[in-house]
Parts: sequence; C-alpha cells; structure tokens
Amino acid sequence: MKILLIGGTSLIGPHLIKELLSEDYLVATFTRRGKSFLTETSFQGDRNNTSDLDGVINDFTPDIIVDMIPFTKAQAIILADLIKDKNIPLVAISSADIYSAYAKLHQTEEIDYQTCPISETDNLRKKLGPEGKKYNKLAVERIYLDNLSNVIILRLPAVYGFPDTTRIDPYLIPMLQKQKEISVSSYKINWKFSRALHKNCSFGIFLTIKHHNAGQHIYNIAEEKTYTEVEWIERIAKICGWKGEIKTEAGLNEDKGYKQDLYISSQKIRDELGYYEKYNPDDGLEDNVLMSAYQYLGKSYKKYY
Repeated sequence: MKILLIGGTSLIGPHLIKELLSEDYLVATFTRRGKSFLTETSFQGDRNNTSDLDGVINDFTPDIIVDMIPFTKAQAIILADLIKDKNIPLVAISSADIYSAYAKLHQTEEIDYQTCPISETDNLRKKLGPEGKKYNKLAVERIYLDNLSNVIILRLPAVYGFPDTTRIDPYLIPMLQKQKEISVSSYKINWKFSRALHKNCSFGIFLTIKHHNAGQHIYNIAEEKTYTEVEWIERIAKICGWKGEIKTEAGLNEDKGYKQDLYISSQKIRDELGYYEKYNPDDGLEDNVLMSAYQYLGKSYKKYY
C-alpha cells in the first residue's frame, strides 16, 4: 500500500514514517525541501500550488493521503478538489482547538463553559481563533467533510517531544537558570490540558491507516492522564532535579479564560482502533527535558579520543 504524506516531517512525521516503513508500506513525502528523512521517496514542491500537488498525486498514485499540515481554507480546497473524483482516502490532522472550549479559553466567543472531557460529538467553536485565517482548522474540517466521502479527521491535543521545546521551555528554562521560584496565575495553576507525546500521535495516525474504514470518521487523540498546570511543572521539575517553589500569584483579568479546562476524551479511538500509549509518556517527557537542557547549553558534542 502506498502512503503519501503532505508536509509535517519535523515533529510527528518522522515517527509516522518509521511506523509505516517498519510494516513495509511504500511511503512518499511531499515537502518544500523535498528531502527524505529516512528511506522514503521524497517530492519537492509547494502544497499551495495546485500543479505541484496534482503532479505528485499523479506520479505516486497513493492509496491513502495523510495531510499532516492543513492550516488554511485555501489549502483544504485545493486538495479536496484534486482527490474527490479520484476517491483517494484522506487522513487529515486537526486539533482539539476546534472545540468551543478553546474559544472560551481565549475569550473569543461569549459562550457557556464546555464540560470536559470533550468527545468528538461535542460543540465546536464558531469563529476564527486568535491565530486568524492562517490557522483555520474549523474551515479545513468543514471542507473535507463536505467534499470527501472517505475521510478521517484526527484532532490532536498539545503535542510535546524533542525537538519541539515549546511545551516545556516556560518552566524548564527558569529551572535551568536556577531560579528559586516559578509563579503561576491562580486561574491557571489548576487548569487541566490534554497533551500527547509526538510518537504516540504518530502511532494513532498509523492505526487509522492500518485499520482504514471507508466513510467519514472523527477521532480525538490524547493521553489518558490529564495533568493540571502545577502537575505538569512538577513533572518537569522532577526530571531536572529542581527543588524550588511553585508560587500562586493573583490571577490577572486576561487569565480568567483558564477557568475553562481543555481536555479531551480519546476513548473512541481506543475502542475502535485499539489505540494505546505505545511509547511511555514519562520516558518521552524525560527525553524532551534532557535533550532540551543539552540544547540550552548552546554547544555541540565532540569526541576528543
């Protein structure tokens, strides 16, 4: 079976490529750089260019396409128009930020609080998020579901894992700087937020390919254990040995959105596709912290013997 990945080869994609190659799928990637990560076939081009994308699809003739980075309405329209008559199944990567809880969190819509954990059938936000039109998963999902009869939407939470350090840096860097205190808003300290290790997200995508069912399907992916912000800080602290104090500071008005938790249920994909944490999240976070700490040193390794 031939699988075409559109973009996304920096964080989740490499681990998905590994999963697919290990089970003898024929894998191709379509990226701006056009370079292979492992031994997959690679194509260079711009996904925003209809001719580039159509050429790759016609050359490789994939059995399934995985859209790793559908960010805009225009991108979704281009791909949907190209494959709807070819009837090529699509797996599209979306985000938990599509739920109305995200709008409540960022106070972009006047709506009621959304009860967590959030399932795939719960309410979605109605307006653009703070990122604007450049990151419009709401429109992406709508276009794919309106135009394609054979599509799987995967809604991911906050993804962590090296080389991405953004999920840990706000706390790890002060710890590495040996600061004695880390202050967290009183609104945010008990805020609960879904996360998932990048390797496990790739495994979830792999399962949708391996057990692909015709029709339209939507799945959440998230770790079963949901941590509050203070618990997340404590996990990072334990790995790097930080013994400082986590202090609660008075919540600012702009922090009131954190009264809305944002954690999702992944029970559906566990029940239907057999998803589980194939890779230990504690080990994954440890690798993320240690590699980030090494990177923070600002030097490369050299062997002197």
